[in-house]
Amino acid sequence: MWSDLEAYAPDLARGAWMTVVLALSGGAVALATALPLGICLTSRHRLLRWAARCWVELFRGVSALVLLFFCFYVLPLFGVSLTAFQAATLGLGINIGAYGADVVRGAIESVPKGQSEAAVALGMRPSLAVRRIILPQAVVMMLPSLATLQVILLKATALASLIAVTELTAAANRIALVDGHRDTLYLSILVIYFVISYGFSGMFRFTEKRLARHLHVYKASA
Repeated sequence: MWSDLEAYAPDLARGAWMTVVLALSGGAVALATALPLGICLTSRHRLLRWAARCWVELFRGVSALVLLFFCFYVLPLFGVSLTAFQAATLGLGINIGAYGADVVRGAIESVPKGQSEAAVALGMRPSLAVRRIILPQAVVMMLPSLATLQVILLKATALASLIAVTELTAAANRIALVDGHRDTLYLSILVIYFVISYGFSGMFRFTEKRLARHLHVYKASA
């Protein structure tokens, strides 16, 4: 049984690599979506807050699977043709980014208002105060929640198999049709998913500690 599984190890390795790449690219889209939306949700301009909130509620309320199908099957009708990988990256990234926007908003609002008021009093423009004072502290606060969203995105990459992306789950399903040892096979990919998710969590914890240490040094020297 295990010897048969070893023969399919290269296919599982390629599927695992595609899962990691898809999780990273989707995470990049999610972060690029969440940061500006989260900042807009804290804006003093009501129209900007309203537009950001509408975006968040829309893409947070739609199933990630529906978004994948929309990006892959519907966007070409409007002249936007995406590969299966691109559609999966965009769909998962937008969905997770909508959740991340509220994480960013909460982190920004957790920074004491006195710091931004002091920055403005010293002559900083509000946009500069956000970039130099508020965001560095907010990033440290939001990293644990962003790590959780990254793991959720990693698990959601299994949905990409439904639009012909050969990630880990798709590779396992194809092997199962030929090999038949589903118990050993799915136990193996369970372990692989755990290892990948643990790696992502460790990466976020390392980044959080480094940023917190840098921010502490920055505060001490200020």
